Amino acid sequence: MASQIITLKISQLSNFCSDSCYHRLVIMMDRTVASHFSELTQSLQSLPKVQNIFYLQGAENLKSLDMYAYWSEKLLATSLDRSTHMVAIGGGTITDFCGFLAATLLRGLSWTAIPTTYLGMIDGAIGGKVALNSGVGKNMIGTFHEPDNILICQHFLSTFDQQQLKRGLGELVKYALLSEQIYQEIMTGKQVIELILMCAQYKQSVVAQDLKDSKGLRMCLNLGHTLGHSFEKACQISHSEAVLCGLVLEGYMCENLIDNHQSLKALEIITTLHLNVVLQEALQKIIDMWQPNNMINFCYHDKKGDQGLITIVITDKTHKVHNLQLSPGDFKDKLSYLQGIINTLISSFSIKH
Repeated sequence: MASQIITLKISQLSNFCSDSCYHRLVIMMDRTVASHFSELTQSLQSLPKVQNIFYLQGAENLKSLDMYAYWSEKLLATSLDRSTHMVAIGGGTITDFCGFLAATLLRGLSWTAIPTTYLGMIDGAIGGKVALNSGVGKNMIGTFHEPDNILICQHFLSTFDQQQLKRGLGELVKYALLSEQIYQEIMTGKQVIELILMCAQYKQSVVAQDLKDSKGLRMCLNLGHTLGHSFEKACQISHSEAVLCGLVLEGYMCENLIDNHQSLKALEIITTLHLNVVLQEALQKIIDMWQPNNMINFCYHDKKGDQGLITIVITDKTHKVHNLQLSPGDFKDKLSYLQGIINTLISSFSIKH
């Protein structure tokens, strides 16, 4: 059954948990979120249904086998049973990690995701993909386990300044490339906060048709992510910034393979959203830590790869999605070409500013 996406105020979260059909709750909460919203924490602690509240530090290093072993043993040492419902409150790493815990402990617990970042609200908490990272790459150890509920509380975003919010908009640009409706809303000036539900519902509609990524329909959600994941691992930039760069650069990488216009359209959206500085700074980090062999290795081991080929997901000017495959040798040649493109883009942004 597909997750319910529900918009609530933070003040309504405790009532939702109290009135829910679940008999026992274990709450897994981001430590930083808890410090910003102490009233919510106190309110949840007072609920008779709440068996335990645990605090985690949201970061990519949370999604490791070592942390999984630690938290599995910690949770199993409590009076956890199959009637326990897990509630994950935090950004994408928290919902990813806790969703994987819920999927595997006692052969599966039901759970609710309460994303607290823009990225989590429009993408990370939606779709049921839950995973850990490995030394080989991101999200290589995982499964599909949809939350019963996804609770969208926009007030969580009040703790972010404008620059922090901007750095989380990479996935929004992706959805604008996939959806003409979202693209038009952005181009006509709709505020990014107003687009959260639209993006969440778009992803939910794709997932409903292809939950386990077996029909090829869900592949569109990997737009920008082949290069994006390699940048994230090799160049130590955030997921959202990495996807933003991937959306632009994969278009250039595939420009002689398909008439895609993706780069130009992505840059148009980025300019409209005032993300030029975010893109420029991320591209500079990529150039400063340029590691083509590492990037090839990460892309070669990417989950989208097939029979030794590297898969790039690209859109054409009609929003149609294409899966293009490159040999590692061809991919390496195109990386050399991209290095020049990146330097040109950085210079062009510097001139404009």
